[in-house]
Amino acid sequence: MERSQAPLQVTPRVFNQLVNDPTVDKIEIVGTIPMTETLKVDRPVTITGGELTFSQTGQNLVLTSGGTVKGVVIRNTSGNGTSRRKAASDPVWSSTYGLQVYNSEAVVEDCTFVGGNAGLLVNGSTVTLKGTTTISGMSFGGIEVSKGASTPNPGVLNIEGTLVNSGESYGKPTVWVDGTTEAEGKVNDSQGQLTMAVIKDQNQYYLDPANATDPSTEVTE
Repeated sequence: MERSQAPLQVTPRVFNQLVNDPTVDKIEIVGTIPMTETLKVDRPVTITGGELTFSQTGQNLVLTSGGTVKGVVIRNTSGNGTSRRKAASDPVWSSTYGLQVYNSEAVVEDCTFVGGNAGLLVNGSTVTLKGTTTISGMSFGGIEVSKGASTPNPGVLNIEGTLVNSGESYGKPTVWVDGTTEAEGKVNDSQGQLTMAVIKDQNQYYLDPANATDPSTEVTE
């Protein structure tokens, strides 16, 4: 009987080598792996445990053939700053995510995303969230669902677990679709955790229903 490959425990010194080794399909991170460039994985792979830390804008882990990411902390420590394009509080958008799933299918389970413009980009892909997904410290929001210019299908996010977002506020959603139609993206919230509002031509989803309403429009008696 053929046995599945056991996860390989890695340290920063050998992490990139294993990611680029086509014979390796399971990697267990030990400790923190500092990343200095975008990491693209072009085969299905399972990555578990530990932490990946990106330090530059526009950098992230990209899965182009799907896979599973389980129990991983993905952090971006780059400064995103603010812009006065619309308001002083608007973030500078530099396409800085923790994880991007591109034109494929993936499972994300019990992962934590910290920093960047957003934690997870579902780009013309289907991503299923399991366990607890924790989001904190993003300059815009938690999870973007979209149809990329070069992808044939819309993004689909299936939420089967629990979402936690310590930084949610109006205009900084936990999940958003880059558009307002299912042809652009769809969110399946099986747990009924989210409230949707259309804001800035996007379907934005909030854990706290109060955050789906612009506080500047509230009328007090």
